[in-house]
Amino acid sequence: IQKNVNHRFFLISFFFGFPIMFGALLTFFIENQSALSPLPFNLVLLLAVIFAIPLGYITLNCAALLFYLPATWLKGQAKFKEVRAAIAWSSIPAFYFIIYFTLFLLGGHFYLFNSKVVCYLHNPIQITVIISTLVIYIITLKTVEKFSVWKTLLTILIGVALELFAELLIKSLFIECFINYLIKQN
Repeated sequence: IQKNVNHRFFLISFFFGFPIMFGALLTFFIENQSALSPLPFNLVLLLAVIFAIPLGYITLNCAALLFYLPATWLKGQAKFKEVRAAIAWSSIPAFYFIIYFTLFLLGGHFYLFNSKVVCYLHNPIQITVIISTLVIYIITLKTVEKFSVWKTLLTILIGVALELFAELLIKSLFIECFINYLIKQN
């Protein structure tokens, strides 16, 4: 991180965005297909590959902003790109999910995506991956911000609270727009 904050950033953006896009597209196509039409798996894969880098880039930058802001409030020393690099590189263990879901889907287990919530915590390896990702993130953020462990954890908690608030705000705006659209239709 200290030598080049952009080192392999687009590759990491791809691996960060691919599972998000792939899961969303697969869920969309499964929920909207008729019983007689085949699942356009090749189309899902192609679209996920095409949009993985832009989605990963946007997601990583938004996540970095949500953790950069509280770090600056707590007098952190890292620049925005250093926080983004800390998030990007700490997510490397989570790339296991790409391999896992690819093998899972190749086995024909499409029913996993029939629900709106996909549970990632269904085997000990996945729990280990999530914990290792969090530990690496705490260490990298602590290093770039020059914080204590407690200040780093506080930064992460504030960042998570900001993320939840932003998500709630965006969802409520979409719901309000949708309700206004329905009212105008009637």
